[in-house]
Formats: sequence, structure tokens, C-alpha cells
Amino acid sequence: MIYTDIGRLKLGIMFTRSKYDKDKPAKTRTTTCTIVELLDGKVKELIVGETRCGRSDNFNKEEGRKKALSRAICQHVYNPITKKCKKCHGKFTSYLMLRLDKTERLLVWQAYFAKAQAPKAPKKEDLLPTNTTPPENIYGLGYAGAD
Repeated sequence: MIYTDIGRLKLGIMFTRSKYDKDKPAKTRTTTCTIVELLDGKVKELIVGETRCGRSDNFNKEEGRKKALSRAICQHVYNPITKKCKKCHGKFTSYLMLRLDKTERLLVWQAYFAKAQAPKAPKKEDLLPTNTTPPENIYGLGYAGAD
């Protein structure tokens, strides 16, 4: 869960992703973003955003999360012809929307990107062994490479 404080609300952002099952292939796979309000030891669900991907399509996990989060915090504008939101292109299945102003939505995105791009620890095989000298120091600091 990603936690963020936007001033008037303390929010938690959770993502779930449907798994592909060869025995029971679904028509679509989904990534769901649930935004909850964190109260004193309790959690209250505020809004859910969903992204669907066809069985033959693939999008990576981060792309699905970004689309689901954008649909969860979108300030929807209904298009009666396409029956989708003009901003996020999500299906307009409900008229529920989380009322956030632009600065609050910016804080939600900053919290998402801070968590999504957190530095990862290096893999064990990428680390140099502690009992060897790095290649640039074998001949000493003053060595120019010509004899």
C-alpha cells in the first residue's frame, strides 16, 4: 500500500491485478486501483479505478497501475456518444468520483512515483567480492598503461 497525506485526508493506494490462468482463460485481465481513507486504525474505501486488458493484449504492470490510478482520481466528464469519460477514457459505469483538486491529485501522483521508482538493492551477483581488488587499481594510481 502506498500512503500519502494530502492535507485534509490521509489516503492509502492499493493495487490488485488479476492473474492469467491457462485452465480458465478470462476474456479480459484487470488491474484495479483502490483508494482508501485511513482513519484511526480503520480503513474506508473511497473509490476504485479499473483498467482492462484483452486476452491477446499485454501491458506491463506499471502501465496498468498508472491507467487504473488515473481513472480512480479522474474528475470525470461524461461523453454521451462514446459513453466514456472524455479525460481518462474509462467506461462510465458509475457517477461516483473522488473530489480532489489539482494540487491534491498532484500529491497522489508524487506519492505513487516516489514508491514506484524507489531504488532497488543490487543483486548479489552484481556485487564485487570483498577479497579482490577492482581492475582499475591493479597497477596503482599512477600507472598510465604503457611500459
